[in-house]
Amino acid sequence: MYDQPFDMEHYLGAIAHEVAHAVYHQNSKKVVDQLTNATQEYLAHATQLGVLSAERRLQIIESSKVGSWESGDSISDTYMALNPTGFAVKSYLHLTGLQDPQPFIKILLNNNWFYVSVP
Repeated sequence: MYDQPFDMEHYLGAIAHEVAHAVYHQNSKKVVDQLTNATQEYLAHATQLGVLSAERRLQIIESSKVGSWESGDSISDTYMALNPTGFAVKSYLHLTGLQDPQPFIKILLNNNWFYVSVP
């Protein structure tokens, strides 16, 4: 998981990831035919990294060699497929770096396009 052996800590992260998907589905009922999974994967991976120990999370962030999503970036399934660890780290860093994440989460919950443009 995230280029590391899958251990008990990663099991807990994987459970949190799946719970985040359930919460997403509960709160995104307005989107009938979602064209991408990137929106819910953003939240699920940010949650997954968020429940890991600070030490483990830092190891993953440092080894990924990526930064946060930036204004103008496109959050997409394509990037997630090419670099799943990078996608997770970018999502975690972006979400935790927002002063008020609620407006961006609303964008994610109401997105019905192939990607999300980061404002």
